[in-house]
Amino acid sequence: MNTFERKEEIHQALTTLGKQMALAYAEDVQLLCCGGSGLCVLEILSRATKDVDALAFIVDGQNLKSIERFSPEMILAILKTSQIHGLEENWFNAEATILLKHGLPEGILERSIPATPSSARAPCLMLFQHS
Repeated sequence: MNTFERKEEIHQALTTLGKQMALAYAEDVQLLCCGGSGLCVLEILSRATKDVDALAFIVDGQNLKSIERFSPEMILAILKTSQIHGLEENWFNAEATILLKHGLPEGILERSIPATPSSARAPCLMLFQHS
């Protein structure tokens, strides 16, 4: 699988990523994501997407911080997840973080929802998609 065809595939990859982060002893992170994967998770869009676009770290549950880089443990977990699911190595990336420079809509966090169902919540990783 080089692309995600359904939201369940995105959920599976994110759950695997969280588990791989736990195995690598990565610190817990909360991230705001956007793009095609977010629209698929919200069932607004039903087209294939190649990646998950991380927009920003969520700090203290209310502040957004630009993603300069992921921790080495998270990078390792991203790579292992790509191997497990047959994804491109950059399937989970922070290319969208540049959008922070342009400013985001007020209240974006309040309108965001968890990207994975609570039953599949992965250790170490909590993602939010903008609704």
